Amino acid sequence: MADGKDSSRLQRELVKITDTPGPRVKALGKPTPRAGIPVSSGASPVNQNSGGEGIASPLTEMDYTTRLWYLPYNRYTTDGIFTFTVQDLASIDYTDAKGRVVQFKPANTQIPPP
Repeated sequence: MADGKDSSRLQRELVKITDTPGPRVKALGKPTPRAGIPVSSGASPVNQNSGGEGIASPLTEMDYTTRLWYLPYNRYTTDGIFTFTVQDLASIDYTDAKGRVVQFKPANTQIPPP
């Protein structure tokens, strides 16, 4: 059993640990100014062959059955107990506000099994 001596020693050691200042943190200096990003870095050349109007919002999916899908593949839970089949979207057609067809083609995200 601990006596009063051990208790007071423990208390002194704890006070010493908590009252001791930690290492001094050096303050960060002022950042050096840098030149701005050139105007041309985010620009793309004008394509004279494009319609130039872009996609008119809102987009509407007229027919769900026209969606195209990648081949199904199996995914496994991290513990390997469960398996489920996934089928990624390959293409989806929308109609914009001006009646033009807009097609989205997501990348094939299928991860091959190990």
